[in-house]
Order: sequence, then structure tokens, then C-alpha cells
Amino acid sequence: MGPAKQASTESEPGDMQNVHEFARRFRLSSQEEHRLIARYRVTAPRIDLLANARRELSSAT
Repeated sequence: MGPAKQASTESEPGDMQNVHEFARRFRLSSQEEHRLIARYRVTAPRIDLLANARRELSSAT
């Protein structure tokens, strides 16, 4: 018998997300989209985008 397979802790290719699509989906400002593109380029792991995206709160009072 071979060694048991362990779950991979590395990001799988399917976990990558286009930064533009991510920004559109989460309604990020264009400035935030540009900041994420400057940091990650065109694609990035979705978990990193979720952890590092900043959303500006609108003052709707």
C-alpha cells in the first residue's frame, strides 16, 4: 500500500479569481479595484482578495 494522500493546503487553480470580476461582483470602487490590481496583477487567490479588499461604507443617513 502507498502512503495516504493528504489534503493540499496550497491554492488550487480553481481558487484563482480575476480581480476585475471580483471587484464588480463585490461592488468595489474603481480605486479599490486598481489597488488590488497593483498588488496582485490580473488574477489572485480568492481568499487573498476576500481578506484584503476594502469596502468604503456609504453614509446613507
